[in-house]
Amino acid sequence: MSIANATVNKLFIKQERKTEMAEATALDLRLGWGILGNINSNEISPRQVLVVCSSELKRLAIAPGELRENIVLDLDNVEAFKPGAKLSFPSGAVIRLTFYCEPCKHV
Repeated sequence: MSIANATVNKLFIKQERKTEMAEATALDLRLGWGILGNINSNEISPRQVLVVCSSELKRLAIAPGELRENIVLDLDNVEAFKPGAKLSFPSGAVIRLTFYCEPCKHV
């Protein structure tokens, strides 16, 4: 399943431990690795890129970046945002959603 009509709202990267997420204008995605230069990217990590919907952040009154997400999307069809769905970007990058995150101290 491919997600259509998704718009990137915000991008974030964390380059060092114990620092805040930095807003970015672009991310360099690498197959099997995640985001180049992001502290959480690793070829053996299941959490290579964290993607959230802006509508869910608004619903939970959470500011963008607070969940340490990398990509915030505006979606027409939030129901399509589920494991197995594929996000394709104009740059040619593709992200396949793999699993829902476990609730954390922020949620």
